[in-house]
Amino acid sequence: MYDFEVSDTYLFTEDFFQLLKSNNDRLYQNAFLPKLAEDKDVQRSVLLKIAHGLSSYIQPALADSLLKNPVVQIDHEILNIIANLPVFSGDAYNQVRTEAKSLLNKAE
Repeated sequence: MYDFEVSDTYLFTEDFFQLLKSNNDRLYQNAFLPKLAEDKDVQRSVLLKIAHGLSSYIQPALADSLLKNPVVQIDHEILNIIANLPVFSGDAYNQVRTEAKSLLNKAE
């Protein structure tokens, strides 16, 4: 798998996101975003964007990928977003909300 570098700035742009999403939404949602979410070299703004997107589509595996990222594990803003994800039918985000709250408590 590709290891993202800080210098991969084009891969972090909205233009690239939209291009990939329009050409292969499944690849974008299920492969690209999770790999970005786990990589510690990805810009914080991109991680924040991924976290915000979680409330518009239900993808607990992506939220879990964010929580694996050491940068996210100490970022109060991103953890708060995950800890407060909406409850959908079946409560798919229950586990990641609980884990985010736990990480927030450890960081205090």
